[in-house]
Amino acid sequence: MNSIFSRLWLGTSTLSRDDEYPPGATLEMILWGVLLAVFPISLAAIGLYNGNAPWPLRGTRFDFDGSLNIATCISFIALGVYAHFHYFWGILRVRSAFVYGRKAALLCIVGCAGFVIIAIVRSFMTLADAF
Repeated sequence: MNSIFSRLWLGTSTLSRDDEYPPGATLEMILWGVLLAVFPISLAAIGLYNGNAPWPLRGTRFDFDGSLNIATCISFIALGVYAHFHYFWGILRVRSAFVYGRKAALLCIVGCAGFVIIAIVRSFMTLADAF
């Protein structure tokens, strides 16, 4: 019960609190904490405005509309929020914003991604029933 996993899980690790923050200075804080966060949030804004979620990979053809569009856009927004809290507030070393912001964004990503995966699986199941 004294393994590294149990120490990390129970919070009794010998690692210092400074090890979990990302390294960097003001330039990294602006590049990763703001500009990296803007990309998925702008994709989500485009998707919410157009009513069809954009997919940033070439050659993929996903037409998400309705509730799938909203769930996909919310998970894109949560991904941008996670990047912002991790890099911007992590480099500033504001612990409460760093920890709670990342946890809330991860919960939102998991919930929305789970909804999208379930909807995709259900659509494949109805497609398989047609044959």
